[in-house]
Amino acid sequence: MEGKIKQYDRSRGFGYLTTTDGEEIFMHITGIIEGNPKLIQAGDPVEFVISPGKNGPQAAKIRLAR
Repeated sequence: MEGKIKQYDRSRGFGYLTTTDGEEIFMHITGIIEGNPKLIQAGDPVEFVISPGKNGPQAAKIRLAR
C-alpha cells in the first residue's frame, strides 16, 4: 500500500500515515524497515502494509522514500 506521512513525532517515535484513499493509519518507529527515521517529514511518500495493532490497525513494514 502507498501513502504519505501525515505527522511524526521523532522524540516519541510515532505518528500517522495517510493512505492514497485518505484513511489515517497509526505508525510506530519499530515498523520502519527501510529509511532513516531521523529524516521523516510530513508529506514524505511511504510504502507499507496494514497489520493489527494493540489498539487497532497500524502500519508495518514501512519503507520510506527518503
